[in-house]
Amino acid sequence: SGSYRLGAGVRVGYFTQETMREANDNTVLLEMQNRFPRHEAKTLRNLLGAFLFHGDDVFKRMDALSGGETARIQLLTLMLQGSNVLFLDEPSNHLDIASREALEQALESYGGSMLIVTHDRYLANRLADRIVVMGYNGMEEFCGDWDDYKAALVERTEGFEKPERAKNDYVLMREQRAAINRAKSALSRAEK
Repeated sequence: SGSYRLGAGVRVGYFTQETMREANDNTVLLEMQNRFPRHEAKTLRNLLGAFLFHGDDVFKRMDALSGGETARIQLLTLMLQGSNVLFLDEPSNHLDIASREALEQALESYGGSMLIVTHDRYLANRLADRIVVMGYNGMEEFCGDWDDYKAALVERTEGFEKPERAKNDYVLMREQRAAINRAKSALSRAEK
């Protein structure tokens, strides 16, 4: 639970991890032209190319797209809608490696703010300038990328390492018993 207040001029775009395939027999290019009539076909083809729709891929039917292709269309739509704040819920799910790289490049060049929920540490390392971890004890914030977050965890746990005293005590006790047994054997031999 909680509340929020959006600032003036904030236009939010939301990407859900559950990609919805549309019952739509338009081609990808025609659908984008319908959604964004102000953009020329050449501009839309270039943008679609940046999202890995090359050549005849722009003539695929919307209802025949894979989950990853549908996700890429959703992301491009969000960016073209003029959203200046993106909420992205697991945006790299359903994407192959090439699509993930295209997504990362597109998000890097995005000029607005992003709140990304992800388990993809590579995406977090490449894009994040702040990490918020939600756990059982609430939320913690770390300034920096994924590597900075890991370094902070290591630094925090350095003083809390488990002492190896029990292991050392056992080893010492075993060595003492062995020394006593050797001494007893040497004494027994000397007496004989």
